[in-house]
Amino acid sequence: MRQLSKVHDTISNVAWAYEKLRQAIDYQDEHLLRKNAIERMLKRRLVAGVTADTVAEPLILELIRGRYLPNKTLPVSLIGETAEIINRAIHLWTQVPHLSHEEHDQIFNWYLGILSVEINELLLPTEHDEALLQLMYRVTHRDIIFDDLISASRKKIPSYILLSTGHF
Repeated sequence: MRQLSKVHDTISNVAWAYEKLRQAIDYQDEHLLRKNAIERMLKRRLVAGVTADTVAEPLILELIRGRYLPNKTLPVSLIGETAEIINRAIHLWTQVPHLSHEEHDQIFNWYLGILSVEINELLLPTEHDEALLQLMYRVTHRDIIFDDLISASRKKIPSYILLSTGHF
């Protein structure tokens, strides 16, 4: 299996120090720190006209430089899988109707959170966290109240999303 090319140690050390400083300021669990880093990087990289192929590899390399991902161990195939997720997200985002600037920003930030969770899970699967999420979902989903616009069978999806992204 071909691996990603090595990240330069000096650049990695500077990126690591920067990320440690950010973590000290914004203390959270490791998986949330990585998810938030992915979200910040995507926000910076997902601009008009980019393609998933131009975002995926630099995103993964930046995560390695920041020591969110291990160096010299990840398969190159993760670039393509990450690009597929980003492509799907770009396609779905293009289907969002025209909104006011404030609504657009709010939905885009929520959308980036969902995308970040999916990419984080792809890059470093968390079986333990997934089991905990399933338990939290089973315990809490019946107590979450939605408008009458959402049927009981459909409230499972937003409940799960809210729990998995920490936006509850």
